[in-house]
Amino acid sequence: MVLFHQLILKNLRHHWNFSKEKFAEVLGWNVATIALYEAGAVPSISDNRLLKILIKNPKLMEKFIEDSEKRRIIKGICVYSDANPFYQYILFSLSK
Repeated sequence: MVLFHQLILKNLRHHWNFSKEKFAEVLGWNVATIALYEAGAVPSISDNRLLKILIKNPKLMEKFIEDSEKRRIIKGICVYSDANPFYQYILFSLSK
């Protein structure tokens, strides 16, 4: 099995103009994972496979980016859901 070299990962991240934080968000990884791989740690088999697929198929990477944006929007909506007591307090205060 061919493993990714740390420079390939860093180049991929820079190609998309991502910080480590944004790249981790898009891939669904932890920022520490990105940092470890870029420092030379060996990626897990599943992470290695994902990286190879994303490099071969930039359209798939675009889909990952789009999905991460949707997740961010959904998280924002969930923060203001009716189940959030702070949100209920705000609604109550505004209704007066």
